[in-house]
Amino acid sequence: MDCGITLAEIKEFFEMALEVTVASPGKRTQTRITMSKEELEEWRRTIRAGGSSGDIFRDYVIAAYGRLDPAREAQLRNLNAKLAGHTGELFYARYLVRRVVGHSFAHGAEECTDTLFMCGFLTDDALAFSPAAKPCAVAKIPVAKYAREYLEPQKNQAYAYERGLRIHAGTIDADTLLAHLQPIFVVGEEAVRAWLKDTSYASDESFEKLLARLRA
Repeated sequence: MDCGITLAEIKEFFEMALEVTVASPGKRTQTRITMSKEELEEWRRTIRAGGSSGDIFRDYVIAAYGRLDPAREAQLRNLNAKLAGHTGELFYARYLVRRVVGHSFAHGAEECTDTLFMCGFLTDDALAFSPAAKPCAVAKIPVAKYAREYLEPQKNQAYAYERGLRIHAGTIDADTLLAHLQPIFVVGEEAVRAWLKDTSYASDESFEKLLARLRA
C-alpha cells in the first residue's frame, strides 16, 4: 500500500518532534506541534499500513486516536516500565469513577465518585499492542484473569474483597485505567500488600480470600 510517505520521512518528522518538545531542567516548556487534519490522517494511514515512527507508543496513540498526544504517550511508557521484569507477579490497579446517581431541576445531575479496583497476576512484562492495521488499535495489560469491583466509600473496604467478586478472563484495556481519575498501578506482592496496608483498603484476611480465588 502506497500512502505517499516513506519510512525515512516518518522517522525524520518524529525525531524533529521529539527535539522541539524537550524541556530544559527546571523549566516548564510547552511546545505545540501543529498539523492539519489531512496531514495527521495521512500519518495515521501510513502507520496503519505498516509504517512506524520508530516509537511503538507514538504509533499506538496516532493509530488509536488520530492525534499527537505526548501526555498519553508518557502515561503508556510509565505503565509499561512498571510491568518490566514482573511476569507472573501480582498487580493492583485503582482509579476513581464519577457516576450520575440522580437528577433534579434545582441542581441538575447529581454525581458521586466511586473507587474501582482491579487485581490479578501478570502473564507478561510489557504492554501488548494490537496490530495498528486493525480498525481500532488497543493497548492491553497482559493478564489471564483478574478481579474487578467498586469499593464503596460508605462500606467497610474489606467487604468488597470477601463478597462474590466478579472474576474476569482476558487482558485489561490500558486506556480503561489511564482515562480515569487518579489511576494507580502497583506491581509485586510485597509492594501491593504494603500499599494496601498504608491505604487501609483491605484486611490481611480479606485479601487472602481474594488471592485464593484468583489462584484457583
